[in-house]
Amino acid sequence: MIDILIPVANGSEEIETCSTYDLLKRAGAKVTMAKVPSNAEDAKSLNVTLDQGMKIITDMNIEDAAKKPWTMIFVPGGSPGTENLAKSEALVGLLKRQKEEGRWIAAICAAPALVLAANGLLAGEKATCYPVLHDKLPDPVSYTHLRAHETRHDLVCRLLLEKKKKKKK
Repeated sequence: MIDILIPVANGSEEIETCSTYDLLKRAGAKVTMAKVPSNAEDAKSLNVTLDQGMKIITDMNIEDAAKKPWTMIFVPGGSPGTENLAKSEALVGLLKRQKEEGRWIAAICAAPALVLAANGLLAGEKATCYPVLHDKLPDPVSYTHLRAHETRHDLVCRLLLEKKKKKKK
C-alpha cells in the first residue's frame, strides 16, 4: 500500500491540503496528516487552523510521523503554514531522510521555495513554485508552461490557476 504523509501547520492552505488528501484517498492511498506545531503550547493538541480559518484534526504529531518511513511526503503551501513547516526540525529531518533514501517528496505553491529550497532539499534539482517565489529556487524552471515537473526523486508541482484577461472593447 502507498503510505503518504501530509504535514500540516497552522496557516497551511485549505485547497492544497484537503483536496490532495481527498484525491489520494480516492486513489487508494493510505494518507496520514501530521501536525507540525508552531510553538510548545500549540503542540498540546492535534488541531490545526488552516489559512482561511478551516479547522481540522490531524492523525498524529510530526514527531511520531518522523519515526516511520513514508512512500511519499506531500508538503502543502499557504502562509504562514510554509513558514511553520520550514522551521520544524522534525519535519526537515524527515524530509532529508526521505530524500537520502530515494523516496518521493511532493510540494505545491510556496512549499517548494519556502520549505524545500530553504532547507537545502532542492540542491541540484529543477523545480517550480508559486511565481513570486521563483527566485528562491536553486534551479528554477518555467512555471508558465509547466503543470508538473518530475525529477529523479521529487515531484514538485504548481497548480496553474490562470485568469484570462478580458479584452477591452
